[in-house]
Amino acid sequence: MTTDNPGPTAVAPAGAACAIGASAAVEQIAPASVLIDDRGNAVTRAPTVERLFQQSGEAPARRVADLARPELRDSNSRIKSLNEELAALKAQLEHRARSLNVANDDLSSLIDATDIVVLFLDRDLRVRRFTAGAARCLALGNDDVGQPIGNIASPFIDAALEQEARRVIDTAKPAETELPAGERRWYLRRIRPHGVGGRAIGAVIVWVEITQIKSLQREVSSIAAVEQQRIGQELHDDIQQEFAGLGLLAQTLCDILPARAEAARELAARLAQGIAAANERLHTLARGLVPVPVEAASLAPALAELARSTRETWRVSCLFEPSQVRVRDADAATHLYRIAQEAVRNATRHANADRITIRLAAPDGGVMLEVSDNGIGLPPPGRIRPGVGLRLMEHRCSLIGGRLVAESQPGGGTRVACMLPAQPDLPAP
Repeated sequence: MTTDNPGPTAVAPAGAACAIGASAAVEQIAPASVLIDDRGNAVTRAPTVERLFQQSGEAPARRVADLARPELRDSNSRIKSLNEELAALKAQLEHRARSLNVANDDLSSLIDATDIVVLFLDRDLRVRRFTAGAARCLALGNDDVGQPIGNIASPFIDAALEQEARRVIDTAKPAETELPAGERRWYLRRIRPHGVGGRAIGAVIVWVEITQIKSLQREVSSIAAVEQQRIGQELHDDIQQEFAGLGLLAQTLCDILPARAEAARELAARLAQGIAAANERLHTLARGLVPVPVEAASLAPALAELARSTRETWRVSCLFEPSQVRVRDADAATHLYRIAQEAVRNATRHANADRITIRLAAPDGGVMLEVSDNGIGLPPPGRIRPGVGLRLMEHRCSLIGGRLVAESQPGGGTRVACMLPAQPDLPAP
């Protein structure tokens, strides 16, 4: 072992020949040297070494390692302590990894047991994993993992799904769409961003069957329609007839009053006119409560008739732009007609509009019903809660898988649009 002391330095091997007088010889040859034996013990140390390490010349032979500086011994202690801490940390990480594996297995078992159709995509819209329900409904196999979603041939997957998934990943905002599956089944498709640390690294797509919910909604809507029809029929058959009889009595009174009673005749005439006007309004109300049967091919003529009756009843300009658009069935046609009817009623009663336009178009293969007016427009968001009419229109639009937009127009007035996307029928699972 050597020190930083300048001068020649050497370490002599142990042996019997150098055991006697070695201290003086070592001091002369190498003033800062230590003589060790074959077991690593310091048998002879030069006086310079004794002074450097503050060792007594009478001390017994010690191992060379015992002559190390104190700071080296402290470093060894710290390294040993760090090794112990790393071992403990490794054990904790292994325990957490085992816990995560167990939780992942439990979650996979739960998802597979519930038979939910779930598809996991990465940021590049490639398939990461899927549940057993997704494998069955989407016809997926192990070879599809890592494939772009656009390469998968399934009625559940189309260009609209790719665009929506990309938008969800880019904006980190979820999206929902109702999709028909055949004539009687419905699915709700939910797309949620999947992220780490606030950054979306993929998307999770879930298909949930809502056929029963849709059936209940239709049943509620049917019950409401039947009740409306009953009320409208009673108004027409009972109250409207009473008004008609009162109008005839008032007219008879006006005819039999003597000519000299001009004031009485004028009052009776005004009474007859008021009863006639009220009877006409009641007739219009009863006709509105009784649902108009609308077939898929007759929606455009029904909307044209709605515009004509609105002009005659409310004395406003109401136009229907001619259209050849056809909807998929009578149910959708009836709901679209009722939405247009409610939008026109709101424009005449609440928006103070005197010009209303009804349009029926087919953008991108879908169907769009639009009712616009030049009234006062909608109040700013948050000022008042949506009225019953707007909620009814939203409900009817959702029943046929559409999306309702109600907004104020930049130049004044209100625009209400119900949009039905062009989507292929999905196969029943």
